[in-house]
Amino acid sequence: MDEKIRSKIRIKVIIDFDGTLTQEEKQVNQLAELAFETLSKEILKIHKEKVRKDYQNTKQKILAKPYKYTWKVNGISACYSNEGAFVLNTVTIQEMLSKNKFYKKCVENFFDKLDYDPITECTNYLFHKNSALLKPIFRNRVKETLIELIKHPHIQPIVMTNSKTDFL
Repeated sequence: MDEKIRSKIRIKVIIDFDGTLTQEEKQVNQLAELAFETLSKEILKIHKEKVRKDYQNTKQKILAKPYKYTWKVNGISACYSNEGAFVLNTVTIQEMLSKNKFYKKCVENFFDKLDYDPITECTNYLFHKNSALLKPIFRNRVKETLIELIKHPHIQPIVMTNSKTDFL
């Protein structure tokens, strides 16, 4: 390959914001509690303790066989349930809502005429609304690492996120 062409080539390095740059495992319990609050007050209109108990039971079931559960978007598996703390939280909520007829009906009534199926809309809503309330806890040396990647002449770092970018 011509050296002139080689010098212009840049490798795109895709970096996930939540979990790669941030310590989501330190914030997932807080995110789950915020989801319980939102579900109990806005969507399901039941006691938060009931939501928390159902969540914990569902999470135990998933962790016993994580390979059987995936994060679904419009019914299509996007990744396995245990690929990150926030993913496990989302999969747990999806499974809990979809397997309980009362919960599913409440979600369908609350989220109608939107872009995705009601369960996906609900988990997206819970994640976006509540993750925006959490200040990111960055992993050690993230800033220095990103600076080095940006400075490298043959690397183009791209940060991807499912979070709402107006809060990042």
